[in-house]
Amino acid sequence: MVLLRSAFVLALVGIVNFAFSTTLLASVILVFMGFAYAVYYILTLSLSMELISTGKTSLFDALVGLGAAVGSFLGPFLAEMLGFLPQFLKASAIFFLAYVALKIFT
Repeated sequence: MVLLRSAFVLALVGIVNFAFSTTLLASVILVFMGFAYAVYYILTLSLSMELISTGKTSLFDALVGLGAAVGSFLGPFLAEMLGFLPQFLKASAIFFLAYVALKIFT
């Protein structure tokens, strides 16, 4: 699914750079990216319900939504102020810490 979404992003970049009707083609690609994310999100939730105990699945869903909301709000601001590379380094450190916490507490 990640590969499909990456292909959509690559197609979006190619369309914006080389196509004549960029708005229409970019809109179509963004719609397909939305569907790809919807499928990814549903698969993530179903997998989490299998792997996480019954009482903690709602917490997982709430944290995913909170992370998406906070990331969408703060991400562009921090990338503009601090640059993109430090943001990617911070995100990778946070993902690593989350992985370690999941290994310790589950």
